[in-house]
Amino acid sequence: MIPPLVSSWTIDCLDGARFDVFVCSLGFETRARYIAEKHTPEANVRVALAFEDRQELAYAVNAEFLRNAGFQIYSWPDDDFADALAAVFESSRNSMSRSLHVCIDISSMSRSRVAACVVALQRIAFGIDTVDVDFVYTVAAYSPPPEDDVPPVHTGPVCEEFAGWVDPEKPTSLVLGLGYEVDRALGAFDLLEPADVWTFIPQGVSHEYDTALEGANSGLLKLVRDDAHKIYYSVERPVETFIKLESFVHGISAVARPVIVPFGPKIFALVSLLVACANPSAAIWRISFGHHERAVDRFPNGMVTGIRASFARAPRRA
Repeated sequence: MIPPLVSSWTIDCLDGARFDVFVCSLGFETRARYIAEKHTPEANVRVALAFEDRQELAYAVNAEFLRNAGFQIYSWPDDDFADALAAVFESSRNSMSRSLHVCIDISSMSRSRVAACVVALQRIAFGIDTVDVDFVYTVAAYSPPPEDDVPPVHTGPVCEEFAGWVDPEKPTSLVLGLGYEVDRALGAFDLLEPADVWTFIPQGVSHEYDTALEGANSGLLKLVRDDAHKIYYSVERPVETFIKLESFVHGISAVARPVIVPFGPKIFALVSLLVACANPSAAIWRISFGHHERAVDRFPNGMVTGIRASFARAPRRA
């Protein structure tokens, strides 16, 4: 893995730049098209990554908009996703250029797809000098949490590249990004039986979300050792979150194996993946409920946040 150089991002980076490639999702959420429609990023190539299942709710409207806006729509199996996206990046690069500038809207991506995007960027970065990536995220307006008690369809590392180094001599330290789904974080705790647990708690989404999150995680929070194990982060400031999580993971890796399960806002999942690029001992897990989970149309609340990551391969020795 190439460690990323992370820097701050503002909305001017989206409105005032031209990218080699802009990537978004084609899914059932209305917010899937928000950045493409509201900010119309300038890009040589526009790509929409379609989901093969649950083509309902806002899917048809999103598809019509993206086609009319000149997006190339791709639908790839998860097993081929990283390789196929890396091929798009490679074909979109000017043959005379040793760099690539990409913008990726993760708002409606699954966590496995966000991970595959990072893997694809890593692969293309090994072949050129620098890859600069603006990851952008539209925060959803509040909607009630799902009430369905459904079984997971996947439990384990988000992908092979983020399985982490296993040191049997070190205990597991569980890092949970909290969301507002009832007892899902507690289920991860019960499954992994860690020696210790730390929670990363989002702030800045909405008052309703904060209240729902606290209620959904009341059982888990009773097991958290003390307030020092409750770490708060701002959804609006992902660079600060990266610094906070990277520092934590770097320190804890000396005595334990960190396993990060990023429930909650997807911007925390992205930050976790970027941290793991720089700390290969960290594992990123996903607990996915897949087709069992009811589709919910999520609308944008108007807040767009982001983070810039640069992947530069190490210079070759003479």
